[in-house]
Amino acid sequence: MTLINTLIHQGFRVGDAIPKETELASSLGVSRTVVREALARLKMIGLIQSKKHKGAVVTNPDLLALLEKRMIPQVLDHTTLREIFELRLALEIGIADFIMERVTKEDIEILKETVAGEPDLSSTVRFQVEHEIKFHGKLYEISGSETIKKFQNMLLLVFEYVHSSELLVKMSP
Repeated sequence: MTLINTLIHQGFRVGDAIPKETELASSLGVSRTVVREALARLKMIGLIQSKKHKGAVVTNPDLLALLEKRMIPQVLDHTTLREIFELRLALEIGIADFIMERVTKEDIEILKETVAGEPDLSSTVRFQVEHEIKFHGKLYEISGSETIKKFQNMLLLVFEYVHSSELLVKMSP
């Protein structure tokens, strides 16, 4: 059984202190070195952290931070980047209900102004990046979700990719 499965099976929750390495090694039937390595991996992925006077404790991992560390367009292939961009489009469709529940008249005015200020480049460009960021950033803000807003900020790297790739340029018929 893995250490994380043991912690789950024993009912550990966020904030709970994890037993000492020696106790874990004994209960799992492995060496302290194995436990220490497992704890280091759990720290690395944000599932546990060290607290003064408490030792290692279970923590609520920042899942987007884990993804953000790997969101390096220069090392991701074009298919992955395109699919991340498409994920963003799907996410926006999914948050439509939240937006409709939370949108204010002022929000609508800001969105209208953003759209009115967008130059017409539709014959050559699919997306005008600066306006995309402004308009869709407002949608994420309206959603009221800090996680969604953080995800949008993370996707700015993908916007840069899309802007510099042929995905923005319309193909001639």
